[in-house]
Amino acid sequence: MRRLFFALILLGFCFSGRGTARGGEVEATRLPEFAGGVRDGAKLADPSIIYRISEACPTTACVIQHLKHAGAGPQALAFARYTTDVFEARGAIASIHRHRVADAVYADIDAGDIAGAWFLIGRSGDVVPLWTPVTLELKPRFAALLKSYPGATLWMPEDPHARFRVQDLPRGGQRFIFDFGVKRCHVCKVDSVVAIGFDFDAAGAFTGIEPMGFETTRQAN
Repeated sequence: MRRLFFALILLGFCFSGRGTARGGEVEATRLPEFAGGVRDGAKLADPSIIYRISEACPTTACVIQHLKHAGAGPQALAFARYTTDVFEARGAIASIHRHRVADAVYADIDAGDIAGAWFLIGRSGDVVPLWTPVTLELKPRFAALLKSYPGATLWMPEDPHARFRVQDLPRGGQRFIFDFGVKRCHVCKVDSVVAIGFDFDAAGAFTGIEPMGFETTRQAN
């Protein structure tokens, strides 16, 4: 249910005071603090502190106050506001993987049964969470795949060591390709894997997603 909630919020939310940039099935939130890229101060010395803060704080203001005491910089604070206000989930960036037009970051997230998640942050300040691209079933060959597994849905990668690929696009853009599992529940085995590309232009603005292909024989523990 929480994943469905995240997906609905992702489609419909307009973050007060900040611009949004729509990219196909997924919507990016533009955070001005991240214009130019993710800096070292975006990562806390101990990102797991966000779990302890979550236990102590009922409000966003409380979270921000505790993070300031922990030495959080402007980008770390902006990211915490974003995850708290948009997803009702406390978040802190734990790792940064820098690339030419956008950075892939893994964040510790306190959100029910989800303890971590991947985000892409473009040089424009566009922040894209890797929650399920909810309209993928509108693409015929993927709709057929999902029908082969009744009750299954797409699940984002949650492993902090998840591998992803980066491809150069025409006119200076880049595509970040992550594998999404097709399964029936959080702890269920993976029935299939769908590779999805997240595209950014040369300025680091998010432009949309591109399904790349799928595997039907991969299994998970």
